[in-house]
Amino acid sequence: MPTIWDRVARACNLPLEACGVQKIDRVLQSIGSTRFDVFCDTARSAFVLRRLQTFSGRWEWHCRYHRPFITRHPPGDALHRIDPNQAAQRLAAQGERDPAHAPVNPITKPLRIATLNIHGAKKKTVDLQHLLRSKKVDAMALQETLLRSTDFGISIPHFQCFSALGHTAAAQRGVSVLICSGFSGEVVGPAHSNWVFVRVSGQEISTPTIIGSIYLPHGAASRPTQNQLAADLVRLTNGYPDTPLVLMGDFNLDLEQLQRLSRDWPGIFQISRNDGDRPTVKQKA
Repeated sequence: MPTIWDRVARACNLPLEACGVQKIDRVLQSIGSTRFDVFCDTARSAFVLRRLQTFSGRWEWHCRYHRPFITRHPPGDALHRIDPNQAAQRLAAQGERDPAHAPVNPITKPLRIATLNIHGAKKKTVDLQHLLRSKKVDAMALQETLLRSTDFGISIPHFQCFSALGHTAAAQRGVSVLICSGFSGEVVGPAHSNWVFVRVSGQEISTPTIIGSIYLPHGAASRPTQNQLAADLVRLTNGYPDTPLVLMGDFNLDLEQLQRLSRDWPGIFQISRNDGDRPTVKQKA
């Protein structure tokens, strides 16, 4: 059976490298369907979209070009929204009362996050579901999922899954972020097979937060990946300068080594210990 990579290559009638395709993410949506996000060079995006739309009828695909929220609404761009509190105040000034527009006082709570090197996710979904439920986790970063682009994604009831997959994702270990369906999530930042960044938002949290799941390889071979991570974090924070950033994962570094590595990252990060005495990283406000 052809993989999603094979079908994209067939639609483009070119090797994927020539099309500028960098990565394809498999996203299990809260409604139960699967979405594939194709990341490619900006200069080639129109060509790739046109070719995919040509084959959409044959393969029953719906293809569209995704414009990130920050592109549709850049900083300083006013969003036209109806504020329930303001609507209620206007009605009160007019001597009217509408229960549907009563003042809203949303109750916010801290985002409960966790990270786990699962070392193979295929046969551990039941245990993973129990862990998420028992610990009441809102967002979990997974590393070493060992999933390939030909595998089904991680399916957990009431959770959305955002994964970084590639041609040889098992060799690159694979990373994912699970988000409770009570929140909204979207993949942001540069695409890479060793990390995935998801912007989490919802009424229950006071401000949107970016959750990153990262896997860094062992030894000297890790240095190019570390340099690429630093460059991608610069691009990510430039795009979302006011959004808190939490990085979790398997860095294959001790606390002191990770502190040295974080000096190459933009801004100031706080390195925290978690269960198992491994560090977790979050950006200081």
